Amino acid sequence: MIRVMMVDDHAMFREGVKQVLSKSPDIRVTHEAGSAEAFRDALAPGIFDVILLDLKLSDGNGLSLIQEAKAASKGVIVLSAMGHVRYVMHALHEGADGYVVKGEEFSELEDAVRSVAAGKKYICASVSPRLVECLSDAGAGDGLDRLSKREFRVLVLSASGLSLKEIGHDLGINDKTVSTYRTRMMSKLKLNSTADLVRYAIEQGLIE
Repeated sequence: MIRVMMVDDHAMFREGVKQVLSKSPDIRVTHEAGSAEAFRDALAPGIFDVILLDLKLSDGNGLSLIQEAKAASKGVIVLSAMGHVRYVMHALHEGADGYVVKGEEFSELEDAVRSVAAGKKYICASVSPRLVECLSDAGAGDGLDRLSKREFRVLVLSASGLSLKEIGHDLGINDKTVSTYRTRMMSKLKLNSTADLVRYAIEQGLIE
């Protein structure tokens, strides 16, 4: 039996996924968490095999939880509404083993859970062609290609309305360092104001 922990701040969504996966003969959602804090409280090696992790939590960013989740399970699958290929790439760089966009068929999520539990990687069908294209098209694409992992995360967190101090807490760095990353990021993207930053993030599908 593949034991799954689901981390998502929408209780109704968790319940829906739990009910559907319970119909699978080999998969069970045995643990749930509705926040980053609840996730960390429940974290214990060996009690689950796969962690389904949303990227947008009420009290944190899922990207910052991936390495902790990896240390306590066989594999981590990001299950997110955010389908931008840059999110996928940064999640993989952080150590995620799979990426499934919300809205896919449940059969795809089942396949992802089984694959990751078996030590394989899994990218959902709606994202994988764009990921391959992005990886093979070196030097091209949107301005996000020029951002480091830290700069990308500062972009997303800034566009979400977090202060420098809040971003620093999320990333484990001081607000002065956050400011440096933010300045570099805005320079690379040729953004002049917070309004430009938010508009850009919405246009790129990084925030809703």
